[in-house]
Amino acid sequence: AIRDGIERVIPRTVNETAAALSEEPDSDPATVDFALSLGMGWAPQRGGPLCYADEIGVGRMVEKLAEFAERFGPRFNSCDELIRRAQAGEIFYPWETPAGGEGALVENRRLTGQFCIL
Repeated sequence: AIRDGIERVIPRTVNETAAALSEEPDSDPATVDFALSLGMGWAPQRGGPLCYADEIGVGRMVEKLAEFAERFGPRFNSCDELIRRAQAGEIFYPWETPAGGEGALVENRRLTGQFCIL
């Protein structure tokens, strides 16, 4: 039961974070992630909710929220910002993706000095 609750809280946190990012024109993903890491206790090694969405895929996050919306109601509907990014194939941290796929992307995040350190 606890695991199920955690699996529902994380996508909602990502969703609300993406919505907040789109509502604040001067904001950027690193600042929002940093604030949630400090203020909400999001695991710092995860880099924050938006970094986590990049890690698992924004499209996958939208799919997960749709599954929960079907089961638990509209409070799990994806925000416009997540849907837009999923449809456009955009991520929150737009650095160069080196050859090698996801694992290489994670390693590149460490090398670039960005906040999103996995």
